[in-house]
Formats: sequence, C-alpha cells, structure tokens
Amino acid sequence: MAETRLSGTGQGRSIQAVLASVRSNGKLSALLGRLAALSNLSQDSRNMFERIVATDKRMETALCHLLSQGFYAEPGLVFSDLSHAIQNFGLEAVRHASEAVSVHAMAAEGWSRSHLSSRDYWIYASASAAGAGVLGRALDLPVCRAQIAGLLRDTGVIFVASTFPEDYANLVKMIAGSPAQLSEAERDFMGWDHFQAAKLVFASFGFGPDILAAVSEEPVTSSSTPLAKCASLATSIARQLGCSMGVGNLAPNLDWKSVESLGFGEDDLAAAVEIVSSTVPRLARISI
Repeated sequence: MAETRLSGTGQGRSIQAVLASVRSNGKLSALLGRLAALSNLSQDSRNMFERIVATDKRMETALCHLLSQGFYAEPGLVFSDLSHAIQNFGLEAVRHASEAVSVHAMAAEGWSRSHLSSRDYWIYASASAAGAGVLGRALDLPVCRAQIAGLLRDTGVIFVASTFPEDYANLVKMIAGSPAQLSEAERDFMGWDHFQAAKLVFASFGFGPDILAAVSEEPVTSSSTPLAKCASLATSIARQLGCSMGVGNLAPNLDWKSVESLGFGEDDLAAAVEIVSSTVPRLARISI
C-alpha cells in the first residue's frame, strides 16, 4: 500500500499509554470490568447475571429500553425489568443485549473527546455480533460466545481514539477514500495497531484467553482460533455492507478463496450476510 503509507507522525505514541488512559477513566474502567464479568459467566448463571446488572440500575434501564425498541424484533412489548425480559427472550439473548448496552456506553464514553461516531460504531459492532453468531454455528461454537467475539473484535479502536484523539482523527482523514486497511495504517502511523491495544487492555481486565485471541489475532488465517475467524469475517461483512465503524467506510474486499480458507462454506457466508443485512436497518431505528 505504498500509495497510502503514512508519514509516521504518530510514532512515539506508547501503547502502554492506552492502558494507562483506560485505567484512569473511572467510567470506562467500570464498564470494562462489568463486561469482563459478563463475558466470563457460564451460560446458565442467571443469578450471577442478575447480580452483575444490579450493580448499575442505569444498565437495567438501558437494557429494557433497548429490548423494548426492537433490538431482536419489531418493537411492540415494553419491558420494565430484567425478569420480564428474560421470561420473553431467554437468558442468553438478554445477556447478549446487556453486552451490547455496555459496548455502546464504552463507545460513548471513550469517544467523548473525539469526533468519531459512537452510534455508528455500536451499529457496526452489534451487526458484526449477529453475523458472528451465525458463523459460530458453522464451527460448532456456542452462539453467545461467537456473538461477543464479533461485538468486541474492534473495540481497540475506542481505546486508541480516546487516548490519542487528535492523532487518530488525523489518521482517519489520511486514509479516507483509500484502500488502506485500518490496522495497517495504524502500524504505519504509530508502530502498533488497535488489535494489539485491545489485547493489552482486555488482558488487564481479566477477559478469557479465547476473547483475547478474538480481539487481537490479525491477520486472521486458517490457523487462527475459531472465535477469531468468526469475528474477523463478521466484521468484514459488516464493513462490506456499508457499516462505517464510526471512522468512515473502510470496507475490505471479500473474496471466496479467503472465506473458504477459514473453514466456512458458501451457505455460511450467505446466512451471515443475510443476518447482518437485516440487522443494520433495525439497529438504525433504535435510539440508545
């Protein structure tokens, strides 16, 4: 990508500064701690799930609001509390919705000093999660695990943009309209990328090794972990379908050979594209 190579004006920005910045932000740290606790729960831990949500009443309110607006289906039912939501959708679905609420709050808080769109990022991440869930079935993975991998795959962007808002804004401007891969541009610009930053931050907050691999393995190849494969392909599909990720349209080219090398079939890809395509307009109608 010689034509899009950056000048390296961000060189000297320490990746350790990203972790220090996240740790010094009380709200962002609390959200990450809660998200780590949710991601480490066993699938049937309802009591513990309810206890985690109860630590922040605003989270339960936001969760019920999200479900009432049609996160999973057309709006119709109004949910007033967590038990009502679980009774209607089931524990696994409500748990995933709570993870989506946490990611939205992280984007809103992390990007409060930048000029990037937290709403666009949330739509991108949530649509990627839906696609990853479908792809996870193809690899015999628990759907909820594949979903959170897709949801968190590019969270490092939030951490980096919030730590170096001016540098990151400049980077985004420089690669706008180019075929540059975001992570490659980051490495040119700073010497490391948002995947490496995500691994550093997520490890510090106690996320499991499968999630660490899903958010940090780049490039993803045939030897990557199944979760990383699902998350990477799902995010690529979301970008290919026009999700901006909050930093402009950086869609890569999807080719059948690369998809096949990850262990997915044509039907798997078609199903993931269909679910992402139907999820994006529904999310766009939600006010969160």
